[in-house]
Amino acid sequence: MVIFMEYLHLADYTEYDFYIFHDMRKIADPVYAADCYEILYIAHGIGILETKDREYQASEGDLFLTPPQTPRRLIPTPDLRGIEVYCCYFAERAILTIKSDLEEAFSDYLDFHKKKIPIVHTTDTKTRELRDIIVRMIDEQTTILPCRRNVIEGYLPILLVKLLRNVKSCGSEKIYSHNLMLDTAIRYIHARLYSKVSLADIAKHLKVSPSYTCRLFQKHLGMTTAQYIHYLRVEKVKDILKNTDRPINRITDMFIMDGDYLRQVFKRQTGMTMQEYRDKYNYKYQPAANAYQTPTHGV
Repeated sequence: MVIFMEYLHLADYTEYDFYIFHDMRKIADPVYAADCYEILYIAHGIGILETKDREYQASEGDLFLTPPQTPRRLIPTPDLRGIEVYCCYFAERAILTIKSDLEEAFSDYLDFHKKKIPIVHTTDTKTRELRDIIVRMIDEQTTILPCRRNVIEGYLPILLVKLLRNVKSCGSEKIYSHNLMLDTAIRYIHARLYSKVSLADIAKHLKVSPSYTCRLFQKHLGMTTAQYIHYLRVEKVKDILKNTDRPINRITDMFIMDGDYLRQVFKRQTGMTMQEYRDKYNYKYQPAANAYQTPTHGV
């Protein structure tokens, strides 16, 4: 059971009805509650969201909508430095214009508002549509451009609607493969993508031999376990390069492996250095975005 330790007031952060930011949650962080609603997006890492009554598995791409006065704590797995999150705090008055529509359209939101369910938990789309909305909201938060408040106010109802739509469309389990043993292995790798994981570790988890594990991956994925792990890490780095301004040395530091080796693997798989990939694909560098270029914030 959690112990209440810290209380957050929206007015301490902003004069507006909402506040969006990028944060890192660590094992030593205290339990907290807020006087407003919170949308918590798991950007990088994996762990557990602990509340007074239950625990929720928190994986990359998961979102949690929590009501005011709800003590909670996000606990990363022990082998991670922390869990990176995007946080959106907002007062009820910020969504008054759509509140009745949300209650009419989404039974989950009505139950949530009536406190029949404590938290709304959902998962982002495969294209990370919800993540992209929040990142753009954070961009606006950090600019000095005119009407930034209006832009964020416009994004907030879109984020809520798409979040609630996704509650119905996503399942509680993420299926990576129709082969049960391979699916178990892939889940194991995803949970340890930032830390050390080897063929021997995977085989031990599956309770089979390393040679059998290797044949399993070769048969169904056409690659070794090491090649698959490298593939996933490169895909993760590509996603971060495309959608954030995080310095490249901080990206490589996220993984418990040699940074120079990760750069070599990335170039071997993509044909580009990390900086070249960012220059070509980062959403801010695209022609359509150049007219609205905002200061970098390192999300």
